[in-house]
Amino acid sequence: MSDVEPIKPTITAAGIAKARAATEGGFKVSITHVGLGDGAGAGYTVTRGQTKLVRERLKVPIGGGEVIGEDTVALNTIIPPGETFPIRELGFYADDVLFAVWSESIELAARPTRASLILQFTLRLLGIPSDVVTVSTSGMSLNISIAPAMTDLSLAIVQLQERSLSQDVARFSDVIRSTYR
Repeated sequence: MSDVEPIKPTITAAGIAKARAATEGGFKVSITHVGLGDGAGAGYTVTRGQTKLVRERLKVPIGGGEVIGEDTVALNTIIPPGETFPIRELGFYADDVLFAVWSESIELAARPTRASLILQFTLRLLGIPSDVVTVSTSGMSLNISIAPAMTDLSLAIVQLQERSLSQDVARFSDVIRSTYR
């Protein structure tokens, strides 16, 4: 993860209050969902007082994640196919509270129309102790760190199938020619 530049969202006032209550009450803030929006066509300057995204288009559960450093959390989620839009704002929710917000003018990605998209985020939660934050997942396994190995395995299977098919064609070509003359 060291080569990944973390997203540095702004912790909202409600997020700070939730973290303070968690610290005082001896429990953790659980990040449960990510909201994706188009920022009404542009990125914007996030404020601590935000209680919603400028234009949230989709809210999805966190698929997997963990606290990976003193103030760093890794999250991933599946974005289902649907009406496409540029993702220019993200909202990280602790249940129904908008805990943190990120926005930029350059789109992070676009929601695909025909295939699911797996997004992985590395968040720096500046000013919030990591022992107060946890990640609540939807239960679906999204371990994308094995993606390169799965790609290699898929390629090997396709190459094996191609060799087998080539051998079958070579072995049966004379039989097929004599049968269909």
